[in-house]
Amino acid sequence: MLWAETPFLRYALSSLPMIMVTVATYITGRYIFRDGFSKAGWNWGKSKHYLAVFSLAIFVWVVPTILELGLAE
Repeated sequence: MLWAETPFLRYALSSLPMIMVTVATYITGRYIFRDGFSKAGWNWGKSKHYLAVFSLAIFVWVVPTILELGLAE
């Protein structure tokens, strides 16, 4: 994040560690425990729940950015 020169690059680089946690979790479940999280009780769920979660994530990311850019001097 120290090398980011634009706001978008700052956001992208600050979210990169969470993406790596997701990748590590997938690799662990798939190749180390070899169950693919089948016993975790997870299912794909309904598409409206995915839409709600992605909308909230975009809202939480976009609104502060718009406020920051709008209030910048």
